[in-house]
Amino acid sequence: FKAYRQAKFNIMTLIKPDGLLVAHRDLEPMLPLPHCPVAYFSAEELEHAPWNILQSIDLGFAHNFENALAVAKIAHYLGASHQAITEGLQRFHPLHYRCEMVGEKGGITFINDSKGTTVVAVEKALASLKNRVHLLLGGMDKGEDFSPLAQFSHVASFSVYGHSQAKI
Repeated sequence: FKAYRQAKFNIMTLIKPDGLLVAHRDLEPMLPLPHCPVAYFSAEELEHAPWNILQSIDLGFAHNFENALAVAKIAHYLGASHQAITEGLQRFHPLHYRCEMVGEKGGITFINDSKGTTVVAVEKALASLKNRVHLLLGGMDKGEDFSPLAQFSHVASFSVYGHSQAKI
């Protein structure tokens, strides 16, 4: 995970000094000193103008709004108007395998979040759900602590599999 994180932070070195780094507010204490301006975003910011355009758009899960906020900041930095940003976001459809509603049967909604490959990603998805959840979880362990997932009382059951099964 340390190497993975360093690889992600190395992306910052590719940003030109007159460019813009857009990063989640939670990363601020971990980021090396950037050599360009930084625009942070977080869910708390969604209530404030001028980004209140996101309140009228249906993006499904809460973390999609944070992603949209990041995109809106980038588009604004590149000169897009609020109207153009709003219109673009209204045409957006979440990508496959990212909290994708795949069907419903017998009153049960099935959601595919197979791209949720970190504990933080799973936490964000679970925080967006209010009904009881039966969670399938597993795959390759990145050395993360899975205990934060225990805080979600609406998770009725876990089915674990794969390389990280024993750890989970």
